[in-house]
Amino acid sequence: MIRNSLPIFALLLLSVTGCATIPNAKQLSARPGGKAPIIEGAHHDLTPAQGEHAMKTVARYSGDGEILQRQVAVEGQVAGTPLVAGNKVELVQNGRPTYDLMEQAILAAKTNISVESYTIEGDAIGTAITDLLIEKHRQGVAVEIIYDSYGSVDTPAAFWDRIKAEGIPVVEYNPLNAAKAKAGYDPNDRDHRKCMIIDGELAIMGGINISEIYLYGGTGPGSTDRYWVPWRDTDIRVEGPVVAKYQQFFLDVWAAQKGGPLPNVQFFPRLQTAGPSYVRAVPGTPQAGDPQIYVALLSAIRHAEKNVWLTTAYFDPTPEARQVLADAARRGVDVELSVEGQTDSQATLAAGRSHYSELLEAGVKISERWDVFLHGKTSTIDGVWSIVGSSNLDTRSVIWNNELSSIVLSHEFAAQMEAAFTKDFEAGTQIDLKDWKKRSLVERAKEWGARTLEVML
Repeated sequence: MIRNSLPIFALLLLSVTGCATIPNAKQLSARPGGKAPIIEGAHHDLTPAQGEHAMKTVARYSGDGEILQRQVAVEGQVAGTPLVAGNKVELVQNGRPTYDLMEQAILAAKTNISVESYTIEGDAIGTAITDLLIEKHRQGVAVEIIYDSYGSVDTPAAFWDRIKAEGIPVVEYNPLNAAKAKAGYDPNDRDHRKCMIIDGELAIMGGINISEIYLYGGTGPGSTDRYWVPWRDTDIRVEGPVVAKYQQFFLDVWAAQKGGPLPNVQFFPRLQTAGPSYVRAVPGTPQAGDPQIYVALLSAIRHAEKNVWLTTAYFDPTPEARQVLADAARRGVDVELSVEGQTDSQATLAAGRSHYSELLEAGVKISERWDVFLHGKTSTIDGVWSIVGSSNLDTRSVIWNNELSSIVLSHEFAAQMEAAFTKDFEAGTQIDLKDWKKRSLVERAKEWGARTLEVML
């Protein structure tokens, strides 16, 4: 999330946050069901025997296949989406490599491009990407765009007028101007997803918005320096049958926002096996009562046997999330958190820090990165289960934001995630419990003050 400053919006938040409630993830994940997970293939579901064999093959450690099978079965029930076999997943880190992939994918598009992003800036990157989209549209490739009204509040109207003038359909998700809203109005309901789908065959998704801030950094508090700190974030490039799920989620948002007529194209081509990875695409739509990403993540941590390595921007965990992390550490799981030290939301940083002592005392390790703006939202568990997406571990992502994440079962992919996490963790400053207890009363006051606003941050 790029946390824009908007006082009027903040006042609106104050008027409605009393209705917000944090879901009980343990209760939601305790649904009845069998042990056999449902796994979709390219053209048919795997049999229970094939699914059991798949989990044994995927498990990194001998004897973990049955544990993984049970977890995947529970996860399928709480996420409400199937695990899909036969996908190729590539880890992409930071802005420039991600934008290069986007540009290559757009240039190669033959039939359709769907773009959904919390922030699309009217800067050099936003202009470069949309220039390519306009050119492909002129060549006969269909294009449709969803952007969030608050996340893109600084993007000038002329930017969107130019795109619409080309005949490209655009949806402004939940307009801040209530008079323009077509699907009801709630100032807290924000589309925080970041996903581009090409020809229904390729998806690029994760935590990266379309903004040159990922290349040059941002403006620090009280600073006019454009080159503050570089942004550190994570996306994935996905090919295979699971791409149909991302496409469907895009169309669901379009329909829910009462977008105009869509191009007459084949959104769902027949997809073939593209690689060895098992992927579950998970939409988080808490406004509709479906906090699937949050519930699935906490369920995975509860089932963890060896390690939970979690990277998150805007770290401000719910009471249940704190309990789950602490319980895992107490039972001997290596729980490590890589969080931001540099931030564009001082209140969120302070609120998250107010919970450090509780976690550190349980044995959780915490490292703050100060050399970059850590914006990633990823986890890797037990050397096989990984998640990449748009959802932060904070109250806003749990109860308000429309999010999108991908759960990947692959020990090869998990090894890449572990290497990336280790680099982030070691580049940060690890918090020592004894030193942390010595912090000043001023810092403690900031933390407790921010904690009272957690539901709004």
